[in-house]
Amino acid sequence: MAAPTNILHKDISLQVSMWDNITDLDTTDFEITTTNGTVRDFLIKNEGTESVTLSVLPASAKADGSYVSTVFEPGWNAEICRKIESEGVAVADLKWGY
Repeated sequence: MAAPTNILHKDISLQVSMWDNITDLDTTDFEITTTNGTVRDFLIKNEGTESVTLSVLPASAKADGSYVSTVFEPGWNAEICRKIESEGVAVADLKWGY
């Protein structure tokens, strides 16, 4: 049986097959919007060595829902998020994945 691949034909983990850096949190909220305008839910990976606290909109929340402050430990975190709120501070070493 061949290893699973994503739409770009790259080998994947069964949990996360697409990922990239989370950037510009110091200036703007972060969300993933597809080419057809759909907002995509995602996981967060903290690639740093220290915990990071972020305000996130959980995947189950409505678009105008309340953000919750969540501690993200190093590694992939289990929280499924829809959006990360910008708090005006640059946060390094974060990736999104789905």
